Order: sequence, then structure tokens, then C-alpha cells
Amino acid sequence: VVAAAIREPSVFGAVGAYAWLAFRAPSRGVSRSRSLGFALLPWGMALAAWLIVQHFLGEATSQQWRWWITRVSRSSLVAFWGGFSLTARAMWRFLWDELGWLGLLWSVVGVYGLRRKPAALAVFLLGAVGLCVFYCTYLPHRRYFLSPFILILPFTGYGFHLALAWAVDCSLRRSRPWLARAWQPAAVLVLGGLSFQAAGSLSPWNTRVALAEIRALE
Repeated sequence: VVAAAIREPSVFGAVGAYAWLAFRAPSRGVSRSRSLGFALLPWGMALAAWLIVQHFLGEATSQQWRWWITRVSRSSLVAFWGGFSLTARAMWRFLWDELGWLGLLWSVVGVYGLRRKPAALAVFLLGAVGLCVFYCTYLPHRRYFLSPFILILPFTGYGFHLALAWAVDCSLRRSRPWLARAWQPAAVLVLGGLSFQAAGSLSPWNTRVALAEIRALE
């Protein structure tokens, strides 16, 4: 709720968590309707506060929100789909730029490895999809891509974990314990190097952002 008060699209990132609360397997002593009701209660309080502010100020939404509502409500279906597909292709390009084929492979492996963990799939995967679908109706920009990207990374990390565990297991089966012990330190070094490389090449907020890009975003 606090995140949505600062950035309205955060609502779409919560889709997965509430879907899991609504459709999760029943557990003893905890009803799904009660869990979902308590989880939605803060949103009801936030809505009441918003209505009060709206009543006294006459306007309680941001300029970006008003622009998005106008765009969605007044665009023709053809124009809307054209913008949506264009932004979706840009999002895919951003994802490819950040992860590459190996990172995407790890992400797929991570999703498969968590296939029996509906809470993880709902909270992270559906949350990422919800944010991505929303931003596909807005504007293609790497800054907006970061929101769904953060929710994809747990699958990337878990896929890497499974790949590492497989490598260790194969080494032990082939009676090479020294190699099994070497995999984890090597992985730490590789991940550390990749982290420094990523930190040095960040582009959305560094000095390489041109004035024209800022004006285009505005």
C-alpha cells in the first residue's frame, strides 16, 4: 500500500500475492477468505483515505496516472495494440540485454524447479507479469523495466543454484571431491565479477543519460 501510494503501478506487482491468497490450497485453521480479507483491509483503508483527499482537494492522482487513464480510455483498439506490442518487444529486448541466453536459461530452470511452489510462482512470476503488462500499456523505458525485472531475478538465482548443485553432484558421482569443493568458490568469484561488471555498466541513472532521453521520458 505504501509503495502504491508512491508509485501507483506497484498495485500490479501485488497481483500474484493476492491471487495466491485467493486460490491457495486450504490449510487447517486458516480460511482463504479470512486471509484474503485481512490482506485487502489496508487497501480499503487506503481507498477511504484517497476518497477523503479527493473530496477536499478535488484531485488526488498524479499527472502520470491521469495521462495513462486518458491514453487507455481514448485510444482505439488498433492504436492501443500497436503501442502494447511495441513496448512488449522493447521489454523483451531489455530482458535479453540484462540476462543474455544463459541468464534466460537459468530463469527457465528456476521456474521449472519451483513448479511445485505455487506461492513463489504467484508472488514473483505473476507479479512480474502484472507489472510487465501494465508497463506495456505505458512507455518502453529501462527504468520501468526494472520493476518486473527485480521479480524475475529470484528465478534466475534459483536456476543458477540448481545448475551449481547439479555440477557438484556430477563431480561427486565421478569421484572428484576436489572438483565438487571447487565449484562453490568458483561460483562466488564469477558472480562477484559479474556484479562489479553490472554495476559499472548501469545506464538508467548514470551520467550517460542524455538530456533528450530525459525530455522524451517527461
